[in-house]
Amino acid sequence: MSKLLIVGATGIVGQSLIKSLNDEMKENNNLTIKVITRDGNKAKSLFEKYENIKIEYLEGDVSSENNYSEWMKDVERMFLLTPSFPQQVSLEQLIIHSALTHGKDLKQIVRLSGLGTSADRDSNCLLKWHFDSEVNLQQSLKNFNEKNNLQQQSISFVILRPNSFMQNFLVYDREAIKQGVLYYIKPDVEGRDFYVSHVDSRDVGEFAAKILIESIEDHANNTYNITGPQSLSFPQLTSIISKALGKEIIAVPIEEEQLFASMNEYPLWVRWMMLKLAQLGKTNGVASHVNGDFKIVMGKEARSVENFFEEFKNDFL
Repeated sequence: MSKLLIVGATGIVGQSLIKSLNDEMKENNNLTIKVITRDGNKAKSLFEKYENIKIEYLEGDVSSENNYSEWMKDVERMFLLTPSFPQQVSLEQLIIHSALTHGKDLKQIVRLSGLGTSADRDSNCLLKWHFDSEVNLQQSLKNFNEKNNLQQQSISFVILRPNSFMQNFLVYDREAIKQGVLYYIKPDVEGRDFYVSHVDSRDVGEFAAKILIESIEDHANNTYNITGPQSLSFPQLTSIISKALGKEIIAVPIEEEQLFASMNEYPLWVRWMMLKLAQLGKTNGVASHVNGDFKIVMGKEARSVENFFEEFKNDFL
């Protein structure tokens, strides 16, 4: 029986992906998932409640090529989500090389990327790392398919590019919102707001699950841009949050150096990565777009910011 290998299962998208796969398998309990994890007990505590899928827990280090000869057995599809850090590209090069070397049944790699990837991004920007990783994946598969003369049954990729997650408000802004404020980077021109189409990470997990269940040919070598259904300025966003929480939340613009200083507890590379993303937001570029990919593929609207803050309002009170 063919199996699905998931790299990055215990993060917020990975957890949503596995829940969605379980939901999809209610009438067809024949999916086996291999989960790579450093902590098998943690992974089991997250996923043992799911009864519609079979899960194999693989404890080990994704950067060790020796593990893949066993991990890739019977694997037809692979979901790739690596940590966001400066060595992301080299880590993915190793993972993809190992998967292609040992994955005799491999037919599809689905990679989680980010909206706005470009060769023009700054070298310390997450979206530059994602761009380089996308190029590496596509070139690796092209070379592999050509070398092995694979035409009709070549290994294909799918790239998912979600916008900024709504769940980031829980991670980075919870305490500020509890105090009645939401800080954001000051626009370059006074009075000119910028907009973001935040997406719920659960929608990203559901989208990935659908890709991994449907025909490989239907999505072969496609890229999907996943956004929420609204593009909102931060004053608009705080109006929605205020209504959901039943108290006033004020949008407070701050200078770039203030944002940078506010992240002192994080490593320096994280602070620069976050600042570069904030700088891109000011341009009202692709992060402000509302794309139809989610609705077209899923046949429904993505979750809205109103939905999110209504559901999680107790976490912000």
